[in-house]
Amino acid sequence: MKKILFISHEATLTGAPMVLLHFMAWIKEHHPEVEVGVLLMKSGQLAERFHLLANKYYVYQYKKKSYINKLKRKINKLFFAKKSISDEAFFLNQIAYDNYDVIYANTVLSIETAVKIKSKSQSNTKLIAHIHELAVVLQSACVSKLAVSKIDHIIAVSNLVKSNLVNDWEDVNDKTTVVYACSKIDTELKKHEVNAKNTFIVGASGFVHWRKGCDVFIQVARYILKNFADVNIKFQWVGNVPPLEQMIITNDLKKLNLEKHVEFIGEKENPIPFFQLFDLFLMPSREDPFPLVCIEMGLLGIPIVCFEKATGTAEVLSNGGGKIIPYLDIESMAETIVFYYSNQEALDFDSQKAKEIFNNFTPEIICPQIYQLIENVIKHK
Repeated sequence: MKKILFISHEATLTGAPMVLLHFMAWIKEHHPEVEVGVLLMKSGQLAERFHLLANKYYVYQYKKKSYINKLKRKINKLFFAKKSISDEAFFLNQIAYDNYDVIYANTVLSIETAVKIKSKSQSNTKLIAHIHELAVVLQSACVSKLAVSKIDHIIAVSNLVKSNLVNDWEDVNDKTTVVYACSKIDTELKKHEVNAKNTFIVGASGFVHWRKGCDVFIQVARYILKNFADVNIKFQWVGNVPPLEQMIITNDLKKLNLEKHVEFIGEKENPIPFFQLFDLFLMPSREDPFPLVCIEMGLLGIPIVCFEKATGTAEVLSNGGGKIIPYLDIESMAETIVFYYSNQEALDFDSQKAKEIFNNFTPEIICPQIYQLIENVIKHK
């Protein structure tokens, strides 16, 4: 029986943890013989879903001063070492003693911990890193050269991610495979009540962060409403907005007189009914490796507008389903929105094209590719 330890940097309602959940659910259905362990570096809304899919479940949070931990450390000192080790080391030792065949670090932020567990394992454990990040995040993560050298195989979620990895890390080209991310939606969900004025809705989504370009989103709206006064367009962002950012956004919209035209509606447990109301999806991100929200938009038949050099989604849109705009060219992005607003035929064509293209990025298609990579890595033990 194969044993796989998945490490997730968090359990939030975001892309990388969701991809991992899709993969774990697929394994449970198609390979129930596999023993699955999960280590969450940080908990979150998805923690219970991870717990339900795991044979063994760990959260990187423990009481350092608890009686049971003190006792375990004494036992460890008595039988395994002359001096006491740290609580962190003891915690990781407990996981390593299970001797997993593969440790699967989901995101760059999980790699260093994965390497520590691998180094403590008694067996020839393999390490796979599934990278969901682009240049700035990769560089800020500061993964050591030693850690990179311990990785047996890398899964990059787009060709853009692989290109960044090859540029930033040494000798990883031959051990890196591109497998796009996956998602799924319930397309039978009922829509919310449609705006009575039949307003054209330009949507965006994601945790409000510099990467996601919420400031660009606002500037695109400002440009359109200044230069195309007759359009009936509303801009709506679905996603978590931290309190400080919310204050900044609220004040920006007030100063720009955009309060009635641009709306940040916050995070939704099920955002799909809100997405269904979008006529067009705007992705103003500066860095977005292969966002699940774009897969979801494609499955819903909503054309996507994004920046080149900023996302792996552009690799897919080169075949249709939306438009690719020169990086941070706010004017071109705005004019593209107006083009779709004024051309129903073009909107319908790219809507259908998006459905065709993004149907290739469901768990049923992507998960077997990832599983085959894991099997190939294990065979080289």
